Amino acid sequence: MPKQGYSTPKLFSYEDDLDKEWYIGFRYTCPTSQIRKPFQVRLGINYYHTIKERNAQGDGVVAITKKALKDGWNPFDERIEDFLEKSAPVQVNELQKDREINLDEIEDFSKLLFNDALAAAYKIKEESLKERSLQAYFSIVKFAKQASITIGLDKHQIGSLKKMHYKKLLLQISKDRQAAYDKEGKGKIFTGSAYNKYKKNLSALLGELIELDALEYNPCENLKNRPKIKTGINRHATDLEAQIIKRELLKRKPELCAFVRFEYVTGMRPVEILATKFSMIDWLNSIIRLSYVDGKTKIYREVAVPSYLLDWLHVRANRSESDWYIFSNGLTPGSHNLTRNRVTRMWNKIVKKDLGIPVSMYSFKGKGGDDKRDAGVDFGAVMVGWGHTNPNTSKIYLEKEEQRLIKQLIAKTPDF
Repeated sequence: MPKQGYSTPKLFSYEDDLDKEWYIGFRYTCPTSQIRKPFQVRLGINYYHTIKERNAQGDGVVAITKKALKDGWNPFDERIEDFLEKSAPVQVNELQKDREINLDEIEDFSKLLFNDALAAAYKIKEESLKERSLQAYFSIVKFAKQASITIGLDKHQIGSLKKMHYKKLLLQISKDRQAAYDKEGKGKIFTGSAYNKYKKNLSALLGELIELDALEYNPCENLKNRPKIKTGINRHATDLEAQIIKRELLKRKPELCAFVRFEYVTGMRPVEILATKFSMIDWLNSIIRLSYVDGKTKIYREVAVPSYLLDWLHVRANRSESDWYIFSNGLTPGSHNLTRNRVTRMWNKIVKKDLGIPVSMYSFKGKGGDDKRDAGVDFGAVMVGWGHTNPNTSKIYLEKEEQRLIKQLIAKTPDF
């Protein structure tokens, strides 16, 4: 008789090795089948590129996982993403215990006190983003509210605040986060990369308030970023490295090569690719209609499919059922929804360990975008293909965009 219930979810970080996939792990006994097995949850923690950021997000996902299990989530029956999607969001309520914001009752958003305005912006974000994407905004609202109380901004109307106030706010957030990071006095640092991420998310919230006429402009946009720490975790493979990887994958694991090619060409995230079924392909219009359940936002997205990839999909579909996944067990078509972790393990074994090339599989999304730009595809088209609404998000993936702009200035700047 297996042990009943579930073990305490914990963050597994491989001794802070950023080249490996961190996860929250626990064991769970199915109350129906009485089978006990280990499960892993990620919810986007591996998109963060510093140890501090990933630990902070990991702690948040541990809390989410514990609550989901307490609320009745059975990992044998469904993914945690689907459970969270169905569950009533509780984080907004936790954020606004002191004051509930009803957007329909507000006549002049510019007169909202700062913390109430942040809560209103978060509520708007909640309508378009999914739980795992909301986590970053939840964090900045939480820390900005705390910092605003410390420096007295919470007593000011949002419409009266200027750029200098937000500079002070971000400085206070930095101080608060530094204190939290280095509780044990071991020299841990709140990095420039972490600062820039908080600033970006705060700026996105203020963007929502501009739409409500609470602000005339975004005071965060012109604040300077801090120097980044480049970890190289998602650096693009060089052309030579890409050739070596492609040759080795074709020889040892052709289906993994097909998977990476699919990511490179479409710009879809690995988890989105694994959730794609043949029934989601619009063969006439060369489009994959991506369900919001598998994306990062609560909208449906259309992904363009070039003719050569559509031909490949036709061949694949001819020997498959319409409700099968394009990539299933063994990365061949099938009825099973494969987890990203299985694919990542294949990649790490062949590319990172055997070839010794320290690039992530996810980096080929960005490399595909850079190569599209080099081939003459407009920046806006690449951005739309990725499903981004903020150009700054796309620029994170395009390593060579600044070089392109400099070359354009050199080539096209007119003489005096």
